[in-house]
Amino acid sequence: MWTEQGYLNHGPSGGPKIDVAANQGGTITDARESTHFITGPMLYTVRWDDGKTSKHYADELFCIGRFQTWKEFEAAIKPTGAVEVTLGPSGGFRGVKLDLEYDGRAQTAMLSKHNKGLWLECVEPLVKRSKLNISTKRLGKGQ
Repeated sequence: MWTEQGYLNHGPSGGPKIDVAANQGGTITDARESTHFITGPMLYTVRWDDGKTSKHYADELFCIGRFQTWKEFEAAIKPTGAVEVTLGPSGGFRGVKLDLEYDGRAQTAMLSKHNKGLWLECVEPLVKRSKLNISTKRLGKGQ
């Protein structure tokens, strides 16, 4: 796992709360269904590299796979061609499709609106550094 921004005062409303520093990795040590729902989203326990432990839902986490650092993860992603961002009728991010080389393998990747953080924090800066053209497609109402 990776946290770019960190987490301030993170934890359940009843406590305990912790601060997790920015720019550090962690490892998932446990996963179980949330007890707040009958069949709820998974709640993951992360042991951060500084030794602190916190619990997170999947949409709060940023998985960098087998890579030990953010720089290693970024180095494994090389945008190579077409990049198309899809926006909703009001301009909200809906997704992106792009050609890239990931860890040495050419592929087409599609990021959904649930991956907006990955796009904004990682992939879009790499695309811009590579000086690739980003085309935009806007969906009509009802799409």
